[in-house]
Amino acid sequence: MHRASRGFSSPAKTIGFLVDWLDGAYQSQILEGARDAARQRGAHLLCFAGGVLGSEWRGGARRNASFDWVRPENVDGIILLSGTIGNELGPEGLLEYCDRFRALPRVSVAVQLPGMASVVVDNRPGIESAIVHLIRSHDCRQIAFVRGPDANPEAELRYAVYRSVLEAHGLAFDEALVVSGDFLTPSGKAAVLELCRSRGKRPDAIVAANDQMALGVLDGLAELQLKVPEQVAVVGFDDIEEARFTSPPLTTVRQPLYEQGREAVRLVLAEIYGGTPGEQVTLHTEFVARRSCRCFADESRLAVGSFPKRSSFEAALIERRQIVLADLARAARGGFSVLGSSWEAKLISALSRDLRGETRDSFAHSIEESLHKVLEQRGDFSLFHDVLSTLRRHLLGCLEADAERRALAEDLFQNARTLIGQASERAQAQQRLLMARWSGALAHTGAALLSCLDLAQIEQAVSEHLPELGLGCCFLVLTEPGNAESGTLAVAVAAPPFQDFDAARDRRLDLPRWLLDAGASSALYVSTVFSDDRVLGYVLLDLGARNGVVYEALRAFLSAALGAAELRAGQPRPGAS
Repeated sequence: MHRASRGFSSPAKTIGFLVDWLDGAYQSQILEGARDAARQRGAHLLCFAGGVLGSEWRGGARRNASFDWVRPENVDGIILLSGTIGNELGPEGLLEYCDRFRALPRVSVAVQLPGMASVVVDNRPGIESAIVHLIRSHDCRQIAFVRGPDANPEAELRYAVYRSVLEAHGLAFDEALVVSGDFLTPSGKAAVLELCRSRGKRPDAIVAANDQMALGVLDGLAELQLKVPEQVAVVGFDDIEEARFTSPPLTTVRQPLYEQGREAVRLVLAEIYGGTPGEQVTLHTEFVARRSCRCFADESRLAVGSFPKRSSFEAALIERRQIVLADLARAARGGFSVLGSSWEAKLISALSRDLRGETRDSFAHSIEESLHKVLEQRGDFSLFHDVLSTLRRHLLGCLEADAERRALAEDLFQNARTLIGQASERAQAQQRLLMARWSGALAHTGAALLSCLDLAQIEQAVSEHLPELGLGCCFLVLTEPGNAESGTLAVAVAAPPFQDFDAARDRRLDLPRWLLDAGASSALYVSTVFSDDRVLGYVLLDLGARNGVVYEALRAFLSAALGAAELRAGQPRPGAS
């Protein structure tokens, strides 16, 4: 393992990333972008998971204490995921809280805050397109809406757009079709039960202000045995990874989560290195139609347009080739970069060879190969539906004068749809298998930790189970009650073994940065471990696992293990009152 020294002439800059927790896909995808950008730019990253400020939920102030280590001794600049940590305080309260970080370059994500740089998205076009689509394409008239937190500006904007779209289309606003949520999955399910059971409503569609609540909406509709999309269409917002794996796949509004993390790192590093502070970046949103809004059900009735009749479809295709290529690229929305350049031309060529009788399955092989590459990179395979629809529209128009080839083309497109469906099923199965493996590893780790009697056994249990969780290191710092600056390093586990335990044990306020510079990791998760009434200390974990649930579960297991070890010993640890 490469180790650096704090005395190195050009130490890596360290960025603090402030988030509520990591067991939500929204947070994890933005963090993933920030982590990758920091690594590519030679910077370190400390992810402080400190809960929602001003909320008593999930630990409250004890969880908020995770942000106490955000100080110049540890970070050179900070990124605030304001759209999550500030949902109780609102923009004004969050700005007041951020005054404690005024000595550091700061970037706010999802909420514009005066005096600091920001990365936000243009919410209006995406959510407006989604609701207009429900009205115009699917003739929805009773559209319910699940709101986000009142203090969240993005949630309020999405709600305002919902009301304005209804008004613009002559649909009366019905307050009974609006239910408040908190951006979390259980509130989406509760909203459905409130609408259908308590209020007696049966909407044709439900729009949720984010995907997490939309997933809850799907759960609630399933419990009520209401079919999606046949009886109720469902639309979310964010396009988190889970949206592709729901059944049916979730229609949503894509906001560039990964890109927000990358842009935030660019802005904060620019300011750290002397750039102009306060730069504002606005990224675009995009409506993504999937099966949950009834799209793709009426594929056979797609209009094919009007084309001049030709004796040869090749002549018609050559005439329109550049238009077809451009339309295919637009349909893919930049999601097929993994396929390399000219993927559009290769797809058309494979289809043309089959239609001319030169080959029988070139088109199918091309689709299969492309699906494999996209799924391998965790891309959005649902884009293939839009690409196929675009290609079908153009090709059938070119085949107006050739009924035999037109029938063959329909068979080829149907086979391609089947391949996409099979790929979707495989992806969902792989996702379930992966989650089962994570669940099993976490269950084993939890059982081992909860049986520990003391710190030595806790360290042994962490050492044994860390690899199966995909983590490279774990450090546990214990603090005296009411004195967060009194940290004592009690557990240090790393692979290869951490050699600087004695030196690290002497660190206090700058321990997280010191561990990064000492080579323990290039990115660390930092959060408090706590009991019902007090903060016990801090856990620092290698930020290498892709699944944020791992961090939140391990933090909870360590909290419980420390508390149980104290009870078994019959006395609090040294320094406790």
